[in-house]
Amino acid sequence: MLSIIKKHLNTKGRFYISFMDRNKEGFEKTSFSGDNPIYLYYHPKEEILHILNNREFTLLDSYDLDYVEQDGTITKDIVYIMENN
Repeated sequence: MLSIIKKHLNTKGRFYISFMDRNKEGFEKTSFSGDNPIYLYYHPKEEILHILNNREFTLLDSYDLDYVEQDGTITKDIVYIMENN
């Protein structure tokens, strides 16, 4: 996916990527899936940033947003604003 983004973005073109910061995967019921569990992948934010930097994207801005789970715990929703070099 990152190769395709890089190919189609102009130099200095920007995109954002959003994901949940954790190191886990599995079926979960979410606020948007109702009673139907869906399979989710979470990713450590440092790992994603490392991958993006290795593909020669530059981090312009980032946001860590709290996402309150059904059990009351908080998962961080990470948003990276990236620039193509």
